[in-house]
Amino acid sequence: MAENMELKRIGIHQSKKHGFPVKQEFVDKVRAVAPGAAIYVGTIEEIAAQTDDLDVIVAMPDAFEGASLDFLMRCPNLKWIQSWLSGVDAIMASDAIKIEGVRVSAVRGAHASAISHHVIGFIYYYLRCFPQLFEARNKRDWHLGKAAPLDEALSKTVGLVGLGNIGMEIARKCHILGFRVLAIKRSPVESEFVEHCYQIDQLDSFLAQCDYVVVICPLTPESRGMFGKHQFEVMKKDAVIINVARGAIIKEDELIDALDCGEIAGAALDAFCDEPLLPDSPFWEHEKVILSFHQAATSPLTKDRVNDVILDNLTRYQEGRPLLFEEVLK
Repeated sequence: MAENMELKRIGIHQSKKHGFPVKQEFVDKVRAVAPGAAIYVGTIEEIAAQTDDLDVIVAMPDAFEGASLDFLMRCPNLKWIQSWLSGVDAIMASDAIKIEGVRVSAVRGAHASAISHHVIGFIYYYLRCFPQLFEARNKRDWHLGKAAPLDEALSKTVGLVGLGNIGMEIARKCHILGFRVLAIKRSPVESEFVEHCYQIDQLDSFLAQCDYVVVICPLTPESRGMFGKHQFEVMKKDAVIINVARGAIIKEDELIDALDCGEIAGAALDAFCDEPLLPDSPFWEHEKVILSFHQAATSPLTKDRVNDVILDNLTRYQEGRPLLFEEVLK
């Protein structure tokens, strides 16, 4: 039987950079599942002012930068990092994973519903030609609006770059709506919602078929800069790229060039290399781009799902059971 793991000090990171408020209701629930633990809530600096040690930190990405990371590295009993997010690339790229015996877990299933709806919205923005409809309204031009080339799902292919929990939910919704769905994944899998799942070395063949390319893979050394000039040249001229993953997966300057010269028709972007998006970024005013400010996972229900996963994991940890969405550390 697995050994029970006592939690004495729980840190709950409240990020100012990412604007993720921690409600007292959640803190009370944490206290209920870990009644013997001291709970520290706030920025990492505020937590560090209250304690010099933690057993677990529930954290946003900026906890693994600069002085915040230095504090975590000094905690002698830190054994578990629970991400508030589905992605753990900031953790995995930091020295935090070098802490002896540390475990890392995410909340991957919690964001699937909201992100999938967001992606569907992006797709229909282009499919039903909303940019031209908005332009016609602003110009008070009835004939321009009537000339909009409206289309429907049955004639289009959605390609998913990544097919984890979130990708699979996007695939399910797109399949129900009548889209042809393709996917590409480092280790291909089969799904009733996906016509074919390609291997990474088949990226060109995959891209050439897609009307909407949805980037939903994690940021890794392999995926960083995955989309650049060559990939945009391979895509259809009327294709749209949708990024609800991490900004660094796309070479932004080469995306701008591809949009300007007509290599692809549009880009729907939820993530960027620099966030907040810099004031002089060409994305702000580009007529072929729609922005959503890293909000794809946002909804009142998402927060409830995130909290449920974390509370479940707190119970699992104390009972010595496997954690949900635990990252395998090399």
